[in-house]
Amino acid sequence: MPKKRARTVAPMIRRLPGMKEAPIHTYHVWTETMLPARELAPRPMPTPTPMPLPAPTPGATHPEMIGMVTKHEGAITYLRHWNFWVRVGTPAQTDKPDYYFHNYEDNSPAVQALVAALGVPTAWPRTQEEIWGRIAAVWNWLGAHVRVDGDAYSGITSADRWPSIGEFAAYYAAHGELVWSACFTKA
Repeated sequence: MPKKRARTVAPMIRRLPGMKEAPIHTYHVWTETMLPARELAPRPMPTPTPMPLPAPTPGATHPEMIGMVTKHEGAITYLRHWNFWVRVGTPAQTDKPDYYFHNYEDNSPAVQALVAALGVPTAWPRTQEEIWGRIAAVWNWLGAHVRVDGDAYSGITSADRWPSIGEFAAYYAAHGELVWSACFTKA
């Protein structure tokens, strides 16, 4: 078996055997054999087959599958994958950024107070260690200041979308903590 190596597939002057035309794109690929560029072009992902929610009886489905009813997307099936849960059969809604990240650049006094409560500097980080240190600090803060409460989470916003950072900040200002629901705690 030939050794795998990095190879740049670039437009060439001569055609390779079996090619009708010279490739027109450049790709950097790990390959054992060289393929025409048109065969390396991105292809659309197949639509996943919807999977039924697992039955409550043991052994009826994969033992590491759970069904969750979410506020914004209805019933979603999750499969345990290593130490986290992944969606099964239900594609995420990615075509509505305002649905998930409504007003995410809000810089209101309530948002500034929430960011200050995290205790993490907001200046541009200079090193990888600083970035990872901030990530760890945020997760530690969340572990100490968040509780799982679907009912309270449902009251953060009345809009048909995920809560904005401003709405989370207002909740934190009023209650001194944040609440999460299934979308945040199980996925």
